[in-house]
Amino acid sequence: MKSIFLVVGWLLLCVVAAALIAPWLFLGVQELAAQFQSLDWLAGKKLHRYFNRLVMVFAILGIFPLGRILGYRTRESLGLCGTHRLGRLWTGFLASAVCLGLLVVAIGLTGFTELDSKVDAARALKIFLGVTTTALVVAFVEEIFFRGFLYDLARKDLGRLAAVILVSFFYSLVHFIKSPGNYRIDEVRWDSVFGLLPRYFSGMQHLDSFFLGFLTLFVAGWILAWAYQQTGSILLSIGLHAGWVWALKMNGALTEWVGRRAADWQWLLGYGGDIVSSAIALVVLFIQWWILRRLSRQLIVLGP
Repeated sequence: MKSIFLVVGWLLLCVVAAALIAPWLFLGVQELAAQFQSLDWLAGKKLHRYFNRLVMVFAILGIFPLGRILGYRTRESLGLCGTHRLGRLWTGFLASAVCLGLLVVAIGLTGFTELDSKVDAARALKIFLGVTTTALVVAFVEEIFFRGFLYDLARKDLGRLAAVILVSFFYSLVHFIKSPGNYRIDEVRWDSVFGLLPRYFSGMQHLDSFFLGFLTLFVAGWILAWAYQQTGSILLSIGLHAGWVWALKMNGALTEWVGRRAADWQWLLGYGGDIVSSAIALVVLFIQWWILRRLSRQLIVLGP
């Protein structure tokens, strides 16, 4: 348990340090921008953007020494091991992209969404390349942290079941911590960020969408941990994760919801056009997990 408390303490320290430094960095940039017009673009960023970037920088800088202290010194210790790496990754990617892609197509055929008329072929290609890159990068980073590091650490201390529940809960919860929307600060002070922190949890205020979204992400985290456990590598988990992100972002970029038709079916299709917070996405995840379990022998063949 000491290692888990160490990680939690490290994350809290990153947040507090960023909250204390962000206001001074913000004010310093404002002063420099008054002297150098080339910094106007940076001075125009809101306070929470400085805070977000500082948390990310502190977390990245800290993960290397922290990982070494806890014994994560090689790529194998983070689950980046085994043979048939590309086969395992792309198997996961295609499985998730196809499952969610079929759901997206079904929603479109029922008339709840339609293609965005402003997106032409050139724009669609640009979106495809950008979304594919983003999906792979996001999946790689998050799986290294949540499954390769946190889950493996918790599994050693608490056992498999407790580790899956704990890390999946944390994984799901983190997705509802989002940057605050519109706000106004008349005077930036040393404690201004602490006043903004409650706004990061505003996504939890709508219980219907929060419950379905949280449950869907929890099940997704469970599946990703199961894939890691089955193969002994996070490559399949990265592929599954990237496929989900790819399908969701492609759908968001290429289609738009027909509000008058979807309004009464939000519980089924997703609140505010977010498929993650939908009952049907939860069903699709269980179907995908059932298919993966049926193919588990083939997945083990792709193992280390």
